Amino acid sequence: MNNILLNYLLKNFFKKFFLVVLVFYCFGIILNLFEEVEFFKNLNVSILTPLALTSIYIPSLIIKILPFIIFISCMWFMVTIRNNKDLLILKVFGYSNIKIFFILAFSAFIMGWLILFFINPVTSTMSKYYEKTKSNYSRDVDHLINFNNDGLW
Repeated sequence: MNNILLNYLLKNFFKKFFLVVLVFYCFGIILNLFEEVEFFKNLNVSILTPLALTSIYIPSLIIKILPFIIFISCMWFMVTIRNNKDLLILKVFGYSNIKIFFILAFSAFIMGWLILFFINPVTSTMSKYYEKTKSNYSRDVDHLINFNNDGLW
């Protein structure tokens, strides 16, 4: 029975987490696309260039706000199980609020480490490509990041 309850908690938490990531991804696309279109409006480029640069930039933005995403998804999950009376059922089966909190915290901790080791290197490479591509189109390069052998400048 413990395995079933643990699977229920984790499955529903990860559903909420991925929904929150999807919402933030959509907001990021909308907001960054306006910025990219504004940047490229006087240049002769196709609409695919701002779309591609936006899709490259958004994952690094998601990584930056990941603690807030985890917080929002945890709060949404807790409110959902409280409103569905699932919290009461979990308490009947011996799960306290602190035990549920530790399950969510430990799963978020493991997920954070996995993202740090596997997804963060990919997003940093994408971010490097984004900055290099955008600097090729920029007339004023003082505000952009420069990547060279000495590091990030």
